[in-house]
Amino acid sequence: MSHLVKHAWTFIREYVSHWVVGGVILVLTGLAPEEWTVRIFHGVHLPEDLGSVWPAAIDPRLAVLTMGVAIIVGDVLLRRRGIAERTIIATPPNVGALHSEIVTKTVADAAPRLSIVVLPFANLSGDPEQEYFADGITEDLTSDLSRIPGSFVVATKTALTFKNRAQDVREIGRQLGVRYALEGSIRRVGNQIRVNAQLIDAASGAHIWTDRFDGDMTDLGSLQDNVTTRLARSLDVELVAEETRRAERDRPDQPDVVDLVMRGRGALNKPLSPESMDEARRYFEHALQLDGESFDALVGLVNALWQTILSRFNPASRAADLERARSAATKALALKPNSAQAYFALGSVMQLQKRHNDAESAFTTCVTLDRNFASAYAELGHEKQYLAKSEEVFPLVQQAMRLSPRDPNLGFWMAIVGYAYHFVERDADAIEWLKRTIVAAPRTAGFYLPLASAYALSGQLDEARSALAAHNQLMPNMTISALRADYQSDNPIFLKRRERYLHGLTLAGMPE
Repeated sequence: MSHLVKHAWTFIREYVSHWVVGGVILVLTGLAPEEWTVRIFHGVHLPEDLGSVWPAAIDPRLAVLTMGVAIIVGDVLLRRRGIAERTIIATPPNVGALHSEIVTKTVADAAPRLSIVVLPFANLSGDPEQEYFADGITEDLTSDLSRIPGSFVVATKTALTFKNRAQDVREIGRQLGVRYALEGSIRRVGNQIRVNAQLIDAASGAHIWTDRFDGDMTDLGSLQDNVTTRLARSLDVELVAEETRRAERDRPDQPDVVDLVMRGRGALNKPLSPESMDEARRYFEHALQLDGESFDALVGLVNALWQTILSRFNPASRAADLERARSAATKALALKPNSAQAYFALGSVMQLQKRHNDAESAFTTCVTLDRNFASAYAELGHEKQYLAKSEEVFPLVQQAMRLSPRDPNLGFWMAIVGYAYHFVERDADAIEWLKRTIVAAPRTAGFYLPLASAYALSGQLDEARSALAAHNQLMPNMTISALRADYQSDNPIFLKRRERYLHGLTLAGMPE
């Protein structure tokens, strides 16, 4: 009750004046019975000829009522205007900007993480026939981005309502409740088409990332596929990196499961090294401590352990790491039995268990479920190497590179190609690919060994010794017998080719 009284008193103090009181009296007078009017005006001498000037058709009480209402309305409006003027005078100049910033931050925080709208790509060609190509990119990219784990992507039909409308991206973000917007354009010049794309922070309007793609008009279907799949993979990396930065900025000391998974994925996207894989593993382990059923944390942990084992970053814990990876992959597949990510995790474990036929099947299922899963194409090619199907390695890894030409795993993929060339005795090609691998991932010791062998077998002994020395700095005391004992496949053709590889290392100076 006291709360209501307080609000009533505030209203009276701000909006009710003596004019309002006077108006109320006049209203009551106008509505009062006739004898009230006589009493109120008793003793007041009105002009005797009032009837001659007052229109007979108008009831005096109605006139008085109208005057009263006018006084009340006028008084309230004037007082509201005065309050507003006082508020403006008393408000610091930066309060409006601060309010906008608070609203923007609130909307951004409320929007789902990894939430994005793909706005209709603009056709700058002046050619109406290219309109369908722009709309096709918008629709395909929306579909591809929806496959990113944890993503929230606005449906194409909703996004198309913004077609040909000049509107602030920040307003679109508020309307749709998303953190990011992707906008782009296509322009045809002769037989060439240029596609530009930019990722925008929907809260601030700032550009986060831009890219450009050029293609030939002669095969629009292939061009559309290449553009959308490359964009999807690049955006996967960029969105994860941006969400990681946001989480570290907004919640540095109290990360939740999603924050930790994002940070782990961000570490996986760093250049391959013992430090980056250890960082990723710790984030995923922390996430699983908070939620043991987190699918994304489970597959992330498998990826971190798999790359650690495959790169021989921590040989002493190989058996324990492999068992943990197997357990996490099995649980992930049980949680989502139709997930490409789960099959990738399963294939990775099977690869480490030297079950290469099963791993080949798992990676094949993976690319069937997600045709844009670049890493799955690369690992399927890797499996072909273990199964002595070297001629099938190159198109698969090349497809991975087309899908994601700037992928964080690019160094590893180039190593697969380098190994394949070396195993089919094309050492010059192997050297070129493996040199690029070293530039991309200089902290991975294993990449130096095929380079040293290829140099030695092609007669370049000084370069071979230099490559072996670089390996030994990262991983000392490696021997031929240790490598032979760590067999990767029991395929007889693979084993024969590997003996040639080991002979090259012997020539380079590796002890038996």
